Amino acid sequence: MKQNVQAALAVLVCTFCIARPGASQETPTGHDVEQGPYVSVNWAELTHRNDGWQITSTHEVGQWNSPLRPGDLVLKIDGVDVSHLNPLSIASLLEDAYLRDVTVTVQRQGRTEEVEVNVRVGQSLPDEYMTQFYQRFGIGASLMAQKQPAAVKIGDVVPGSPADRAGLKEGDELLAIDGHQVAGVNLRDVAEMVSSTRPVPVELRIRRGTQTLIREVNRMPTSQLYKQMPPAKVAFPMQTGLDAPAFKLQDMKNNWVSLDDFRGKWVLLTFLATWCLPCQKEAPVLNKLSQDYSARLAVLALDVDDKRENLERFIATNTVSYRVLIAGKTDDEVGKSYNVRGLPVNVIVSPDGKVRYVQEGFSSASPLEDYVRKLYSR
Repeated sequence: MKQNVQAALAVLVCTFCIARPGASQETPTGHDVEQGPYVSVNWAELTHRNDGWQITSTHEVGQWNSPLRPGDLVLKIDGVDVSHLNPLSIASLLEDAYLRDVTVTVQRQGRTEEVEVNVRVGQSLPDEYMTQFYQRFGIGASLMAQKQPAAVKIGDVVPGSPADRAGLKEGDELLAIDGHQVAGVNLRDVAEMVSSTRPVPVELRIRRGTQTLIREVNRMPTSQLYKQMPPAKVAFPMQTGLDAPAFKLQDMKNNWVSLDDFRGKWVLLTFLATWCLPCQKEAPVLNKLSQDYSARLAVLALDVDDKRENLERFIATNTVSYRVLIAGKTDDEVGKSYNVRGLPVNVIVSPDGKVRYVQEGFSSASPLEDYVRKLYSR
């Protein structure tokens, strides 16, 4: 991405939050979608739903109004499939709209449409706004808002950035900025405290495990921060053909089960939780697959962010015929290795241990069943 384009990331580098349901959360009501990553690019906000990135709100910038609409499901940006991109990558693609026309393909009321987005159309942005926007200095890390317990944590860290050189790591809890406590402070205000209009260092007090650490982090122009960041970086398991990460987990009877136990057989891994409504809808599909294709396919459900008593009730209610493993939290080793950011996630592993199919979210059209059926027709 061009260097002058990268400066547009200055304000948003710390303005998206990732909210994961806590282990004590009850089954949500209303929308049957999971909480997911959130990103703000000042003129629009997006949230990752079961099937991709959805526009949740838009804002005026000067006299400019976005042609995107709340409820639009973003499919592509300039031809790049964005359904599984991480927040920083989404932001870097959308921020080009400050300098040129960006083509965004959306699904709107059941139809696929293309809209042209250009924040500078008509020169409607005040000069002072753009001057301030391009002169921001940042550290090269995003922030995440954790709900239970309430905390602000370090998210993605841009390789080679001041945050990276200072040793900040994803998951570090942010306690104070230049001596100011962040507890109870709005995430946007915390983001403003981390960035600056001057290239001065910032002192961050963080908690990492049981340690409390002080880190002095330099700030640098965002035009330099992101010039080497690939805008379309796709994390595992959104790519097929890779080795499926190994794991060893306990089932409901406390027996240890590893992925290697199933070498030579097709394996369907399903990340789910009892409070997840799409997961509940998918349970009959998993039962059918585990019963109809048991000779060649092992179905393993990896339960995350859950209570054991809720899981036991879920298994009894749904007469589960597949094996259920306790996978801890989505932020634990297994969840991270499979890049679980929403639920459900289905991963099909071939007999040689390679990822052959990935599906996020539940669809009543059941593409998962179609894929398994094709395996048996080979």
